[in-house]
Amino acid sequence: MPRTISALIERHKHRTGESYLAMADRSRRGGRPVHQSYLGKIGGGGAKAMPKTAQTFEGLAIILGVPVRTVVLAFVSDLYDLDVGASHFADLIPPGVDDLPAEVLDSVNHLLRSLVGSTAPAPAHDPFVARSVTQDEIKSGRVRPHRHGSTTRSNTDGKKATGQ
Repeated sequence: MPRTISALIERHKHRTGESYLAMADRSRRGGRPVHQSYLGKIGGGGAKAMPKTAQTFEGLAIILGVPVRTVVLAFVSDLYDLDVGASHFADLIPPGVDDLPAEVLDSVNHLLRSLVGSTAPAPAHDPFVARSVTQDEIKSGRVRPHRHGSTTRSNTDGKKATGQ
């Protein structure tokens, strides 16, 4: 099932028991108000257009407890009847996870991959997916972890090259 904005709002409403009024109040307290009638309109009937302001995306993210990226993708999914590939678990990841140290993200990545039985490493070319760095790379000094998961590698000529 596509992760549409209407499905996210209705799932949240069912899971928490919150009314549209309570959701709107929470977004207002978070500094990004979303009107209850708008919540009812997109929650009950789906999105008819993208929100006009970033504030609406941010307010919905506050209400749903998901990153803004999830809200944007949910609107795309709703408007274009397109499955954008987001998982239920991805919807649960709180904002700020990308600010965790690279070592923590790498550990969580390894844990999740072991739980689902995936032996394939995360793709190195995807800037939104942390690449697994081997212990040999760290011990040899070829890779030094940096903030936000990027790495610095030594080239054969001794110069430093930055990459993912």
